[in-house]
Amino acid sequence: MRNVKRAPYSSGFTLIELVLVMMVLAIVAGLVVPMIGGLSEISTPAGSKSEREIIVETTLRNVRDTFVSIEMRNGLWADMGHMPNRLPRTVGQMFLSTPPLVGTPTFDPITKIGWRGPYLKQPTGTFPDVTSGDWSLRNFSASYGNVGDAGLVDAWGNPIVLQIDFDGDDSITTTEVQASRLVSAGANGVIDWALDENLTHVQYLAAVQADSVDDLVIYLRIAE
Repeated sequence: MRNVKRAPYSSGFTLIELVLVMMVLAIVAGLVVPMIGGLSEISTPAGSKSEREIIVETTLRNVRDTFVSIEMRNGLWADMGHMPNRLPRTVGQMFLSTPPLVGTPTFDPITKIGWRGPYLKQPTGTFPDVTSGDWSLRNFSASYGNVGDAGLVDAWGNPIVLQIDFDGDDSITTTEVQASRLVSAGANGVIDWALDENLTHVQYLAAVQADSVDDLVIYLRIAE
């Protein structure tokens, strides 16, 4: 009796499996679009982007989404009940499990208000001693972090900083909120953008184009 060889079994997707995958992708897309809708665009130098710039831009967007977010997703802005006076002063504070600001409540699952940190969980570096070396000459200051704080470094090894002009007090005005931003110093390692709440994001974008600075900047929230 002759043996009949069967064709080797070939694995693949059935029509039902493909339909299910497409449904899942559609659902995910529906969740992502509302999260990023209406947020400010990133400001980057003109011309083609280098691989490093793309990496930093992606990091800035992810951190910005962690700050702002919405109720559907864990995030500082949503957890604080849209109370701007509870914004952190530095990126390093986003790594804390307890509120860094006096009077900030811990998260209440009923009211959805309070600190539900840490909001950033994977530091890539620590904030340097800006009083040593040439850090101060590169426009880094102690207002951007404390020495040794957990932080994020950009593709050039410099800390990504949070710029909010507090005017030396604990309250944050609407203008300060509109001007709050994340900044990477770029390839030259110098923070070219001044900490000035009086300059709108439009003026800053114009300054970037005029001065050809290489900072990568993204605003946390712009009130149109």
